[in-house]
Amino acid sequence: MSCYNERNLKSVGFVCISERVKDRMDKHQILKECVENLTLLTQLGLSIALPPVICFYAAGWLRNRLDLGLWIMAAALVFGLGGSVASIWKFWKMIEKRGNRSHK
Repeated sequence: MSCYNERNLKSVGFVCISERVKDRMDKHQILKECVENLTLLTQLGLSIALPPVICFYAAGWLRNRLDLGLWIMAAALVFGLGGSVASIWKFWKMIEKRGNRSHK
């Protein structure tokens, strides 16, 4: 419905304003969803990358500090990857819950 197709001037003003507000709200909603998705992807990336990095750093520090063998690096790999998998699992469950909530 275009603002210029209406005959009644009072309704023309209201229709124009309501269409503009609706368009602005739609754009705002799209921007909000894009920002939410971007933050979720950033969270996922950090949740995957940081656990192994932190575990390797801690294992290297322990290895140098306490003169431990190479086995500590293998343990760090297992714990780091386990932390990443747990983060992915929790992220997946959160997304699944959000999807179910939005469909209701």
